[in-house]
Amino acid sequence: GAYLQGKFDDLRIYSSVLDVTAVNQLYNEANILEPVAIYDFNDGTANDQSGNGNHGTAISTTTTLDRFGNADAAYHFDGSTSIVEMTDGLLLNPNMAISLWFKTTSEGAILGYQNNNYPASGANWVPVMYAGTDNTLHATMWSGSVINLNPNNTVYNNGQWHHVVLT
Repeated sequence: GAYLQGKFDDLRIYSSVLDVTAVNQLYNEANILEPVAIYDFNDGTANDQSGNGNHGTAISTTTTLDRFGNADAAYHFDGSTSIVEMTDGLLLNPNMAISLWFKTTSEGAILGYQNNNYPASGANWVPVMYAGTDNTLHATMWSGSVINLNPNNTVYNNGQWHHVVLT
């Protein structure tokens, strides 16, 4: 599958499952729980803002306007080589939650993991969350099955910001 072409903002990773109240609080910008990692990109880097040291490395990305219109506070991904490489094992907890905002007019992988550093050949790569060509968002955790995150077929590739929580 292709990488997502679009914008990415405010990725948060939690070490526990979130309930509906917590998800709504995230959408409304409330600080809930203590995340394992926060990548808000507000400083133009992929540094972890949680204080846990799970810093990422941005590769072939450019900074852009975030969902509030702040300059250099989100990343634009080109759809072919842009990634943020994160700490090994960060996405392998089956009892976790991932919250993020994205904006696109296309399809592709939004978030994934692989067993070798990018761009290693022979790496096993699995998308955690991807926007399908059928106007659906699909997701899976490490040991789960793929689910449709968009059962009502809400348009996600309309160039607007969308909040997604996988828990």
